[in-house]
Amino acid sequence: MILLQKCRFCLLESLVLSNYRRIQVEHYKTVVSQTIKLETGEPLRVAASPETEKWVRRFHPVGTPFQKLPLDHRIQANVKAHFPKVSRSNDIQEKIVSAITLGKTSFVVRSWNGSGKSFATLAAMLSIALSDQPKPAASYSATILYVVPSDSLVEQLYRWSQLLAGLNCPVYPLIRLPYGQWKHGKLQQARVVIASVDSLAEWLSSAKIEYISFLQGLKRVVLDESDQIIEGFAAPYQNRRAGPVMGIENSPKFRKLFFFWDKFYTRTEQRIRSDLNAIPQFVLLSATNTSSIANAFGLFSKHLLGCIGLDQGKHWWDWGLRMWNNIEHISLRLSGEDTKPKIRDVQFQVAKSLNSYEKAGSAPVTIHELDTVLKLYTNALLLIVRKEHKQVPTFMGDLLVLLPEQANIVEYVEQNAALYEQNSLLLRRLDTFNLKKKEERRAHQIAYVGKLTDIFGLSLFGLTHVFQLWNTFSAVVYQHVAGRVGSFGKKGKVISFFAPAYTNSADIEAHGYARMISLVYQKLAVIPKRYMKYSKPPKLDVQDKREI
Repeated sequence: MILLQKCRFCLLESLVLSNYRRIQVEHYKTVVSQTIKLETGEPLRVAASPETEKWVRRFHPVGTPFQKLPLDHRIQANVKAHFPKVSRSNDIQEKIVSAITLGKTSFVVRSWNGSGKSFATLAAMLSIALSDQPKPAASYSATILYVVPSDSLVEQLYRWSQLLAGLNCPVYPLIRLPYGQWKHGKLQQARVVIASVDSLAEWLSSAKIEYISFLQGLKRVVLDESDQIIEGFAAPYQNRRAGPVMGIENSPKFRKLFFFWDKFYTRTEQRIRSDLNAIPQFVLLSATNTSSIANAFGLFSKHLLGCIGLDQGKHWWDWGLRMWNNIEHISLRLSGEDTKPKIRDVQFQVAKSLNSYEKAGSAPVTIHELDTVLKLYTNALLLIVRKEHKQVPTFMGDLLVLLPEQANIVEYVEQNAALYEQNSLLLRRLDTFNLKKKEERRAHQIAYVGKLTDIFGLSLFGLTHVFQLWNTFSAVVYQHVAGRVGSFGKKGKVISFFAPAYTNSADIEAHGYARMISLVYQKLAVIPKRYMKYSKPPKLDVQDKREI
């Protein structure tokens, strides 16, 4: 009987996998595992297809050493001194550096999470800023503006710029502060301004007429995580990637900033027509950029855009080919009392054709009785942490805990810090993760707490586990979530919880939550893992009753 059950289980597994293969791109269907040894000495699993192998190598850092790229010698020396793991560039990084240092053409970049887009762009921009001469008698010295979605990313890029350029290049981080606390003297002297969207729009509003002289002096503008920033431009591809990016449809984001740029272009229209060099070079970076974003922004920028990485459209669904192979994707159903959670595997319901679910994922997801859900989520999370420690104590590193948008992070940290500390975890808000102390790092692991809108672009070294509550069925968002732990072949787990008793959505009513979760995985060519240990094979359409 046991042997028969095992046979049934294996047969079911093969059927599920075959259904997943039907929706993957052609070259991914024929993947044959093989291990090759790259110059880094790191084994890499790739497909046997020469085309796929070439594509994977394109994004692996085996190209030109950073010390031989067309960068300022001080940047080259600091990369070697402060970023020893970044020895060689990949093909995408080489093209970014060349496009920035050698040309004035604006361009759009799409490359998988953790491929080094931001690092290469920042290094190239700082290199140019070091060689530029300050403008005499100008109100603002800044020639480069680097715009990002969140203050957390501003802090990260500012620390990188300090390591890359030191005191040789004045860089000012513009984050949201009460008016009057910005250091206008340093802002006027800075050659590079790194700003979050909201802080920049707020400062431009407060600066009134000064923004004209600030924008007029800019030669290069970077929009990092551009599809999160440019409101409205993401619309053509939202449904194709299973739903909108969290926050795009409700936040003003770049609308205020476009208002100032429109006024700037209107006032200087004749000068711009006579002098094309007056138009800044725009660089749009994101792992989920599309040609529609490039076309839409091309209308605004008024001059030709180039594209880096956008020629891989036929490989869209396994854009994170290497990343997904190194990450375990787990979805668990939550029930029971908030202090005694019951955890079950989500039973995946495979869709044979994704075309019939083109608009699935667009409906908003609401969570009611948020306090109860957060307690349930926290206790279930810590239960998993204790089990992970017991099973693989050397594997588990730092954690990223994602909360719903309506949650209050400050209150959550105050209420749960002691509970996390009992499990050898230091609870830290994501917007203050740079305050982590070395002595704390030795004694405890860090549990970063943030929201989906705060994590895009962040590099959290030492991160091995990401925990989230399913509160959006967007494949775009999930790719960025998994990207926090999956860069450069790192191993990790993305553990997603779902509380069906407290969650509502039109998509759930139409298709069921198990089907919606499965659609996200399918659109990214991800095969999820089971967390529970079964004594008998599960059924696809029936929730399993086993609990821990």
